[in-house]
Amino acid sequence: MLALALLAAGLAGPLLRPGTCAAWIAPMAAAAAALTTGLVDTGEATDAVAALAEPILFLLAAVPLAARLDRLGFFDAAAARTRGRWAPATLWGLASVTVAVLNLDAAVVLLTPLYVRCARCWGVDPVPYAFAPALVACLGSSALPVSNLTNLVFVEHFDLAPSRFLAVLGVPTAVALLVGFAAWRLLVRPTVPAAGAPARATDRSALMSGGAVLAVTAAGFVAGRAVAVAPWVVAITANVTLEVLLRRRGHQSPVWRDVPWGAAGLVAALAVLAHGAGDALPLNDLLGRIGERGDPVLAALVGAGAANLVNNLPALLLGLAALGDAGASAVAWAYLLGVNIGPLLLVTGSLSGILWLDAARKEGLRIGPARYLAVGLAVGGPASAASVAALAIGG
Repeated sequence: MLALALLAAGLAGPLLRPGTCAAWIAPMAAAAAALTTGLVDTGEATDAVAALAEPILFLLAAVPLAARLDRLGFFDAAAARTRGRWAPATLWGLASVTVAVLNLDAAVVLLTPLYVRCARCWGVDPVPYAFAPALVACLGSSALPVSNLTNLVFVEHFDLAPSRFLAVLGVPTAVALLVGFAAWRLLVRPTVPAAGAPARATDRSALMSGGAVLAVTAAGFVAGRAVAVAPWVVAITANVTLEVLLRRRGHQSPVWRDVPWGAAGLVAALAVLAHGAGDALPLNDLLGRIGERGDPVLAALVGAGAANLVNNLPALLLGLAALGDAGASAVAWAYLLGVNIGPLLLVTGSLSGILWLDAARKEGLRIGPARYLAVGLAVGGPASAASVAALAIGG
């Protein structure tokens, strides 16, 4: 019970904290309590964090990469090229590409304030547009290994090629994004800006140079594993390239300013807390029975539930023990898909949800967990069902 209570405290802390208190403080304090009380010993904690070494390194490199693209003017230029009736589709598409290539956590940190600023510039309600990055972060984060930290763990565990990953989850991800976009337009109803709405300044050179770096980086993510180049190495290389471009433009900023140390600490703390609570959860037995039945739909439901209960990254780590390492079965793929999409229900279900809520509140939007749940059900319900159905049919 103490292990579950500490895990609950670690997840609730980022929501209940005072506005000036960093999101990582409560999870880190709970993890420290788990170590102090002996619920998790130092060796177990080290193993739990070591299993996330590559995903954490990628997180530390991907967020600065996205921040440098933003400083270059790439995202502003991309968003500025749309107004009128194409605005919702263009912003949804920009979020989809950013999540797929640069990781969902980086996407919500940068696109949420951008979309709020766009909506205010157009004179429309910014809340529906602010939700777009959060929705796409879950619906579109199963396309490539780098799209989600859970994917990197999954690929490493089963030793998968990026092409195999895209072949299995590419269509379900596309289905989720298409159905999610339709639900977002019909049920959340972002106001379409008038044709004469004020235009945002466009920097064509930023769009071209940033787009070129993004395209080469995406190719590096896909091809890198074949030559034993980790995604975080590709991301660091792209960071160096962008830093050179920025310095040529006269931009000077501290190199470490954009590194998300707090977010990395939060991920590590949740891994320790989930490890401590693992024995109190029936996840292994449940997944074992589902594996025997070979039911991907039920596996996806369990994955979604586990992500909302303990956060998606710890949920995957706990589930991998039951899934085994002989090969990625249909049940394993479905569980991963559920873990990725599931956090549309509770904002604490993923790091991206916690980061998104922070970004939205910094923009002055009064959005709470209840509103997140309502929008997540409206959009994520039909999108998740369609995505899991596409996986089951294709598998």
